[in-house]
Amino acid sequence: MTDKEPTPEELQKELDDVRDALKRANAESAGRRKELEKIEAEKAEKDKAALSETEKLLASIKAGKDAHEALASELKAERIRTAVITEATKLGFASPEDAMALIDLSEVGTTDGKVTGFEKSLKALAESGRLAMADQKRGDSLGTPLGKGKPADKADKEPVTIRV
Repeated sequence: MTDKEPTPEELQKELDDVRDALKRANAESAGRRKELEKIEAEKAEKDKAALSETEKLLASIKAGKDAHEALASELKAERIRTAVITEATKLGFASPEDAMALIDLSEVGTTDGKVTGFEKSLKALAESGRLAMADQKRGDSLGTPLGKGKPADKADKEPVTIRV
């Protein structure tokens, strides 16, 4: 190895070579930065699309859950209605739907599909005579069963004459 000092031309050539290498490195670095930005943008777009799909799935799950709750509520109401009307028919109400409308439903509950808590209220309504029973004949007034305020005998009535 020679400890000979480089000439100014050699130093200039080395300096030019280093500058060229630096330019190439900077150009390559700039190209890689652009590639990286492009890749990061694509990844962000994919993440956004995946998030969008996740949001869609979450919305779909929520809608399904809401529909399930609505159907469960409707099913419970129909079970209660069916049980009350069935029991009202067994007790002999002339109009079980009217009995359903008049009883207290605040204590009614369902357990494993079985409806309970309405029997006491329904029996009290049957005993009160507020509604006609199937085996009773209707009286002359609306909603008044025979034996509950009006005599059953129609012979007591006078014929009505209408003058024209």
